[in-house]
Amino acid sequence: MKATRKRQCAAALLAAGTLLVSAGAAAEVDIWGQVHLSFDHVDDGTETRSAVSSNTSILGLRGSEDLGEDSRFVWQIAQVINMDGTGSATFTTFNSFAGLAGPWGQAIIGIHDTPFKMFNDQLNPFAATLGDNRTLMGTGEVPGTHYNVRSRNVVMYTTPNMNGLQGMIAYSTDYRGQGRDEDIWSANVRYTTGQYQIGLAYEDHDEVDGSSALRLGGRVNLGQFQIGGVYEIIDGDAVRSPHLDRDAWSLWGAYKTGPYTLRALYSEVDSYSGSSDTGASLWTAGVWRALSERTQIYALYAAIDNDAASRRALGRWGHGEHYVPEAGDNPGGISLGLFHRF
Repeated sequence: MKATRKRQCAAALLAAGTLLVSAGAAAEVDIWGQVHLSFDHVDDGTETRSAVSSNTSILGLRGSEDLGEDSRFVWQIAQVINMDGTGSATFTTFNSFAGLAGPWGQAIIGIHDTPFKMFNDQLNPFAATLGDNRTLMGTGEVPGTHYNVRSRNVVMYTTPNMNGLQGMIAYSTDYRGQGRDEDIWSANVRYTTGQYQIGLAYEDHDEVDGSSALRLGGRVNLGQFQIGGVYEIIDGDAVRSPHLDRDAWSLWGAYKTGPYTLRALYSEVDSYSGSSDTGASLWTAGVWRALSERTQIYALYAAIDNDAASRRALGRWGHGEHYVPEAGDNPGGISLGLFHRF
């Protein structure tokens, strides 16, 4: 198995290198990515666990070609790299697409985060860490059901930025890429200035499980201090998805002084409709130290307070390692991390 994965990686990298060389003469091609590793120590009151985690570390290629008349062909191929030596070697596990862009906006087809997911990601200062708010936001009590979707088979249109107002809409014919009739729609609209951002997002999973979701959120910049939040309503079907029928919210603040940034977040999810004791809350706090424009180190603490029938886990989304407790356990953990973007 390991030998097969190594051959798959070698073939993928060879193909990517061939693309880079052949396309470089005719179009702009960039190598880009990020490295995000952490050491985590988690205690849920029953047992402790320590692990090295690779958290949405990415290696990618992207480029464009001028087609004239203010139009460009755009493309991206990207892979989540498991730098802790775990996981599979499947290529294009991150946003990978091709399309056209111009003054009218951008239209792409391929694999991409939905506009609904992207709306929360921009208001989630602990993304891909042990304290990621997606532990509660966008999720139901049943594992595998969620609204934090990187959709397969997607067509997406992004409007031009119209004096701070911008929108996105996406449609997928089979969002999990498993040959099922699982169409989803997703959209967001945001208004952004130098001082604040406000917007909303909507996603429809009627063909999947009869559910739909709405998010409202924004942030305010006050010099060195920033505050933001998201409120989320998921309307689950009484028969097909009652475990998704609940509200959740997340509120955070950040303060920057010199090379240091202090961050804190609190998030809460209700018990889903028809149940009791399935809610939970998350709080996390940490400090980031910038070593350069592209490199940071951080230390944070995150904790979940699960209701008696809830099993919400730290690091459930975007974080390479996640720590699933027993029902009613309350995991808490320390994470020391290194982040570099290139």
